[in-house]
Amino acid sequence: MPRFGSPPADIPKPTFQTDIQDRIVGEGPLTPVILRLAWPVVLMMYLQGSYNIIDSIWVGQLLGRLALAGIATGGFVLWSILPRPRWPTITVGAAVWLSVPVLFYLMGTSPEVTKLGTSYLRVLIWGCPAIFLSFLLQRIFQAAGDTVTPMWLMFFALIVTTVLDPVLMLGLLGLPRLGVEGAALATLIARLLMVLAGIGLLLKRRRIRSMRLRLPLLRRFPRRIPVVAQGYLRLQCRGISRWDWRLFASTLRIGAPNALTQVLFPVV
Repeated sequence: MPRFGSPPADIPKPTFQTDIQDRIVGEGPLTPVILRLAWPVVLMMYLQGSYNIIDSIWVGQLLGRLALAGIATGGFVLWSILPRPRWPTITVGAAVWLSVPVLFYLMGTSPEVTKLGTSYLRVLIWGCPAIFLSFLLQRIFQAAGDTVTPMWLMFFALIVTTVLDPVLMLGLLGLPRLGVEGAALATLIARLLMVLAGIGLLLKRRRIRSMRLRLPLLRRFPRRIPVVAQGYLRLQCRGISRWDWRLFASTLRIGAPNALTQVLFPVV
């Protein structure tokens, strides 16, 4: 006999109960599910912070205080335009690229900081689509319940940036010395490689999971390593013949408040 309030057995499962939702929630208590989904997101936030810290350390140590002030000031301008949708981001980015010196003037920076910050910011603005796509891929995996893959992708981008920063800024390995522009270019290359890796995983229906590795001398401290495994996501562009205005309106209704919040933080 069915429990009180439960639907009859002959009523089909609601259409919104997809296979992905089954994988995320499943049966049983929610606490283990929440912990499994949350810890990679928290760690990824620390990786993002480390990403900015490492960039600042290299610039401050190799190029000096003025360069560090330039990239720090330009960073707030960049992060204020990234949360916007794709085409508005490109449009606003083009307008910001032209008005960068004015923005630094309004912030009251010195001529040296303005020059360095303008060079850094203009390189990053050209790469806004790659940075935007890297955040979009993170959200795609997270929305499907896979928070581990974007964490490892961010870790990969962090390593690439750490290696490329001094190489491009100082002109090592026979490359030209680029200064603060090299720091910006290192960021773009790392984000682009992150995007290509994420798209490759989606095309091949793969994901990155964490495998616990116990070392003989450190049995109580297992180490997690990335392992490519079979996934359940894929890019599926076939069957899309027209623009879905209802889906667009729903996406805008959900995403606009979050985008506004992300814009207001660097503005403040």
